[in-house]
Amino acid sequence: MNRFPGIDFRWTPSGRQAHVTGTGLTAWEMHMIWTDHGRRVEKVLKNFPHLSAVQILAAARYIEAYPDEIPSTEPPPWARAVRV
Repeated sequence: MNRFPGIDFRWTPSGRQAHVTGTGLTAWEMHMIWTDHGRRVEKVLKNFPHLSAVQILAAARYIEAYPDEIPSTEPPPWARAVRV
Protein backbone atom coordinates (compact mmCIF):
# COMPACT_ATOMS: atom_id res chain seq x y z
CA MET A 1 0.00 0.00 0.00
CA ASN A 2 2.98 2.32 0.50
CA ARG A 3 4.19 1.61 -3.02
CA PHE A 4 0.76 2.18 -4.59
CA PRO A 5 -1.24 4.83 -2.72
CA GLY A 6 -4.93 4.53 -3.56
CA ILE A 7 -4.85 0.73 -3.59
CA ASP A 8 -5.99 -1.34 -0.64
CA PHE A 9 -6.35 -5.06 -0.17
CA ARG A 10 -9.56 -6.85 0.77
CA TRP A 11 -10.54 -10.45 1.29
CA THR A 12 -13.11 -11.74 -1.18
CA PRO A 13 -14.57 -15.21 -1.76
CA SER A 14 -11.83 -15.73 -4.35
CA GLY A 15 -9.04 -14.60 -2.01
CA ARG A 16 -7.16 -11.41 -1.26
CA GLN A 17 -7.51 -8.82 -4.04
CA ALA A 18 -6.30 -5.31 -4.71
CA HIS A 19 -9.11 -2.74 -4.72
CA VAL A 20 -9.26 0.93 -5.58
CA THR A 21 -9.68 2.80 -2.31
CA GLY A 22 -13.08 4.47 -2.02
CA THR A 23 -14.75 2.26 -4.59
CA GLY A 24 -16.06 -1.27 -4.82
CA LEU A 25 -13.87 -1.94 -7.84
CA THR A 26 -10.90 -4.24 -7.92
CA ALA A 27 -7.75 -2.85 -9.47
CA TRP A 28 -8.09 -5.13 -12.48
CA GLU A 29 -11.71 -4.01 -13.08
CA MET A 30 -10.61 -0.37 -13.03
CA HIS A 31 -7.74 -1.23 -15.37
CA MET A 32 -10.19 -2.82 -17.81
CA ILE A 33 -12.30 0.36 -17.74
CA TRP A 34 -9.11 2.37 -18.29
CA THR A 35 -8.02 0.33 -21.32
CA ASP A 36 -11.57 0.23 -22.77
CA HIS A 37 -11.51 4.03 -22.75
CA GLY A 38 -8.25 4.23 -24.67
CA ARG A 39 -6.14 4.91 -21.56
CA ARG A 40 -7.55 8.44 -21.41
CA VAL A 41 -8.51 9.75 -18.01
CA GLU A 42 -10.92 12.36 -19.38
CA LYS A 43 -12.90 9.67 -21.23
CA VAL A 44 -13.21 7.54 -18.10
CA LEU A 45 -14.27 10.56 -16.05
CA LYS A 46 -16.95 11.42 -18.62
CA ASN A 47 -18.58 8.01 -18.16
CA PHE A 48 -17.70 7.55 -14.48
CA PRO A 49 -17.92 11.04 -12.93
CA HIS A 50 -17.87 9.64 -9.39
CA LEU A 51 -14.27 8.45 -9.87
CA SER A 52 -11.18 10.62 -9.61
CA ALA A 53 -8.13 10.73 -11.84
CA VAL A 54 -6.04 9.61 -8.86
CA GLN A 55 -8.15 6.45 -8.45
CA ILE A 56 -7.96 5.63 -12.16
CA LEU A 57 -4.21 6.10 -12.39
CA ALA A 58 -3.55 4.20 -9.16
CA ALA A 59 -5.23 1.11 -10.59
CA ALA A 60 -3.49 1.50 -13.95
CA ARG A 61 -0.07 1.70 -12.32
CA TYR A 62 -0.75 -1.18 -9.95
CA ILE A 63 -1.91 -3.58 -12.67
CA GLU A 64 0.95 -2.60 -14.95
CA ALA A 65 3.28 -3.65 -12.11
CA TYR A 66 1.30 -6.85 -11.37
CA PRO A 67 -0.36 -7.98 -14.62
CA ASP A 68 -0.77 -11.53 -13.29
CA GLU A 69 -3.65 -10.27 -11.13
CA ILE A 70 -5.86 -9.84 -14.19
CA PRO A 71 -8.07 -12.95 -14.30
CA SER A 72 -7.95 -15.07 -17.41
CA THR A 73 -10.85 -14.72 -19.83
CA GLU A 74 -10.18 -18.13 -21.35
CA PRO A 75 -12.44 -20.98 -20.32
CA PRO A 76 -10.89 -23.65 -18.10
CA PRO A 77 -9.55 -26.72 -19.93
CA TRP A 78 -12.39 -28.90 -18.65
CA ALA A 79 -15.11 -26.56 -19.99
CA ARG A 80 -17.14 -27.69 -22.95
CA ALA A 81 -18.76 -25.43 -25.54
CA VAL A 82 -22.49 -26.03 -25.88
CA ARG A 83 -24.49 -24.78 -28.86
CA VAL A 84 -28.11 -23.97 -28.36
